[in-house]
Amino acid sequence: WLKLLSCWCRTMSSNHSRTVQLSEVYKHDQPEDCWVVLHGVVYDLSEFVKLHPGGAQAILTVAGTDATKQFAAFHTKEVVKELSESSVIGVIAGYQPVTEQDEQGNMDLPPIQAMMNTADLEAVARRRLRGTTAIDYIDSAADDEVTHRENGLAFDRVFFRPKILVNVKEVDTTTPVLGWQLRMPLYCSSVAANKQYHSEGELAIARACKKFGVPYLVPMISGYPLAEIAREGGRFWFQLYSSPGTEGRKKVEERVRQAEALGGEALFVTVDSPHLGRRERDPYFRNFSKGVGGNLHAANQKDAEMTWETLEWFRSITKMKLVLKGIQRSEDAIMAARHGVDAIVISNHGGRQLEFSRATLVTLQEVVVALRAVGSNMPVLVDGGIRRGSDVAKAIALGAAAAGLGRTSVFSLAAYGEDGVSKCLEILEDEFRRTQKLLGATKVAELTPDLVDARSLGMSVVATPTRTLYADQYTPLKSSL
Repeated sequence: WLKLLSCWCRTMSSNHSRTVQLSEVYKHDQPEDCWVVLHGVVYDLSEFVKLHPGGAQAILTVAGTDATKQFAAFHTKEVVKELSESSVIGVIAGYQPVTEQDEQGNMDLPPIQAMMNTADLEAVARRRLRGTTAIDYIDSAADDEVTHRENGLAFDRVFFRPKILVNVKEVDTTTPVLGWQLRMPLYCSSVAANKQYHSEGELAIARACKKFGVPYLVPMISGYPLAEIAREGGRFWFQLYSSPGTEGRKKVEERVRQAEALGGEALFVTVDSPHLGRRERDPYFRNFSKGVGGNLHAANQKDAEMTWETLEWFRSITKMKLVLKGIQRSEDAIMAARHGVDAIVISNHGGRQLEFSRATLVTLQEVVVALRAVGSNMPVLVDGGIRRGSDVAKAIALGAAAAGLGRTSVFSLAAYGEDGVSKCLEILEDEFRRTQKLLGATKVAELTPDLVDARSLGMSVVATPTRTLYADQYTPLKSSL
């Protein structure tokens, strides 16, 4: 940190005397010649754009402009200190800093005590985010968003078979996962750039998880430095996107070693994104499709070179537990077990990658059966579509070690910040405990497949009752024409 700060000070002193006009910045709007203004400082990001953890498109859409407002929605000022000294071009003469508006504004929000379920929290969040690019980003999913909706609908095709006459006066909701005794089999999963939903972003989620006793899977693409998130939240897991090439791998190794040094206990490598999905609701995708900011295909490229052999490299650079996030078929789950992976996450990226991927609950059932058939007890986690404590119970009964919250935790953050995330976890724990009691299970290990009727799980055409609370929240994808 001191080294970065020293570098920053030298940069400012050497370039502060050079002023740049915005008219000059406008000329540098191409991938190979990319200038951006951040908080009055002009940066040449032509090289960094290739290594940006959030993908090239996030930078190229604002190439040749003052991107302070867009940047501030995702990052703190401290993040720019990680840029090299040579990238600073100068400062904008007479620059007027952008002031952040009051987080709550004049909006009349209902008291948090009135929140009965996570749908209520989502409704408040949508009121607060109405008209922003943030709501388009969190809502976006691949193509026609069928998989995104299927993730939630799959839970509606599983019904319970409760036991009776069991003493459930006291039940234990705790469970061990990856060396961590969880208060309940739940964790907050990685969602990128949470500062766009609330000024405290990942810090608020980390604090809420710490208080509640569940893990936070910290996203690689975050609005706050990892060191600050770790300081606020304590124990954590770390989600990672790999990057191709020598320089890309070098950056990846730096991030992995930093996460381990800060106390990260498990490395979750995302393996479902060799190329970004077509997210038509996402404003960044729309800009690129219109030819703004560069080539869409090039911007969508991720680490398409990663193979099973790459896992050995990850093993060589860290002692953290290695978890693969994005398993979607039993054959790959078995391969992961044979490669000595510590755990896997059944995930389709919230329906944001390959459209018509199966719902994660469907894949979970298949994977657990296949792993147990070959004698593997590798822990299986799952995310996607979790909105109720009963959803968590269904996932555990079908063999999951824990369930991850994605959009649900982010909507709670957008609604009330840290208090919203805490309220979300409180609601889900209450629902989970009640479901566990009504099922006749005194501990999490007793939530077994015989307690659910999942015969219709894989049959997407089966008519099921509609969850009106959540159906009302969904905004159908429509043509912009």
